[in-house]
Order: sequence, then structure tokens, then C-alpha cells
Amino acid sequence: RRVDTALKNIGINERVPYNAPLIQFSSWMGGDRDGNPR
Repeated sequence: RRVDTALKNIGINERVPYNAPLIQFSSWMGGDRDGNPR
């Protein structure tokens, strides 16, 4: 898998499980509650 190869290239010799969620969608509300963090 491409992720396993990329990790190995940077020195991480662990395999990613096939059922691991690589992307997680979530939401975040800004400090003033308008969605803008500033």
C-alpha cells in the first residue's frame, strides 16, 4: 500500500491496518461562534 511505503521511506516500520480510518471529517466552531477562528 502507498501509505505503508511512504511511512517506511521516512523510517516508520509499522503497517497501517486495512480498516484504519485515514481521513476523519469533523467540525470546529470558532471562538466567536461565527466559524472564523479570529
